[in-house]
Amino acid sequence: MRRVIVGVLACAAIMGAAWAQSGGRIQATHLRLDAVDLTEAVKGELTFFASLMDGHGQPLSATDPGLWSVAVDGEPIDGELKVSTLEQSTASLAVAVVFQADIASKENGAFEHAQLGVSKLLNGLRDRDLSYVVAFDGKTIVSTQALSPKHSDAVSWVSKEVTPNGATPYLSAAIQKGLDAFPGDFRSVSPNRAMIVVSDGFDGEQANKLNAAYARIKQVANDRNVRVHVIGNAIETANPHDEQLKRLRDLADATGGTVWAATEPAKIEFELEKTLKVLMGQHVVRITSTDYPDDKSVTFTVNAQYGGQDYTSNAAIMHVPERESHIWGWVAAGAGGLVGLGLLFFIGRSLVRLIANRRGDEEEVDLGPATTTCRQCNNQVPVDWKVCKYCEALPHYGRLVVRSSGPLNGRTFFIKETLTNIGSADGNGVVLREPSVSKRHAGIKVQDNRFELADFGSTNGVFINNQRITKQFLKDRDVLSIGMVEIEFQLKK
Repeated sequence: MRRVIVGVLACAAIMGAAWAQSGGRIQATHLRLDAVDLTEAVKGELTFFASLMDGHGQPLSATDPGLWSVAVDGEPIDGELKVSTLEQSTASLAVAVVFQADIASKENGAFEHAQLGVSKLLNGLRDRDLSYVVAFDGKTIVSTQALSPKHSDAVSWVSKEVTPNGATPYLSAAIQKGLDAFPGDFRSVSPNRAMIVVSDGFDGEQANKLNAAYARIKQVANDRNVRVHVIGNAIETANPHDEQLKRLRDLADATGGTVWAATEPAKIEFELEKTLKVLMGQHVVRITSTDYPDDKSVTFTVNAQYGGQDYTSNAAIMHVPERESHIWGWVAAGAGGLVGLGLLFFIGRSLVRLIANRRGDEEEVDLGPATTTCRQCNNQVPVDWKVCKYCEALPHYGRLVVRSSGPLNGRTFFIKETLTNIGSADGNGVVLREPSVSKRHAGIKVQDNRFELADFGSTNGVFINNQRITKQFLKDRDVLSIGMVEIEFQLKK
């Protein structure tokens, strides 16, 4: 009887450890299809990003191509397979990190370890990866400029510019800002996307609006194929299953992410390191094949063998573009050969005429209109564009147009987030490099199609139509004074 009791207690201890490590969920080894890249599908090349995970949420490695297969509408397809981990491959990852930087996280030690852990995670990314960082507190949400391969710049920003401030943080707004970094298309930024959220789950948004806010976040995350990994700061309660973290756990489940609970400050660093291993341990499965239909929507799954067991991933429904036709290439080559033979006769005569008529005058070459680089979206645009049409086409709520004299005159800033900070320091949504502008001067909050301008305690104040304000809603064509910079607010047309 004593042996039975000891055995039961041992099993319970093992199950309890597994439960804690998996954020409260025990599951068997499983295969998850994270993303499908069809940018080279016209050439018959398909790329799949798949995670093979054990019951504790740790990545397993199976890079032998013979262990993998790809199925379309449930039927395996033939083709040349290549398999590697993401860390070993030339494929890229786009990742946004959203972490809490309020007074509570500073007092309990969570901020310091999150700051160190985020820096280590960024240093673990490769040059071909893209990163974006959002820090939020009880007063503001600040971030790096955009998804970028310059991870060292992001590390410097996290280490030197982010300081804890304020009480109840803007969690849902910060997550939405992180999602806004990912474009709706999958050509400019890889479809292999992830977000890491480090938070205790508290949210300053009104309680009656939280359900709608998180429903919208789930929709955007799934539309843009962003997996949300959560590191729950459960330091205060020492309970990884605390109710305040429930929304974050549900968000991770809905997007195919993982959940880890940190019951002590140093564990935040450990869980961030573990999340990086999960990301880099992802499998990249490439297949070159013509054994699948094109120019239609199909259902993709990947299959893998591990430890003598077969695993099938979740399904992804994708529209496959039409493949290039080599027949037309051969026809074109043949026609080109015939045309070439016909042109041989004319080439000699043309050369004679060219030599005879050439008098040393150089032919003018039309280089087209002069272009410059848009400072917001980095696209090449004609110099005579007063407003970048690429930026205008992107989702935004309105815009700010600088009307004062000086180097900023005519510069247009688009309001793309629900909370846009204005200041002279990097990391603000609108950067005004002018001595009269404070580092974090003011901010515009968008809610229910209303725009509220607030002074963040700036030195030179904030004015609307020459009236100093602390906080006030904006109207179309209002003239704002941020320090010595005059800006016209314009609603989206």
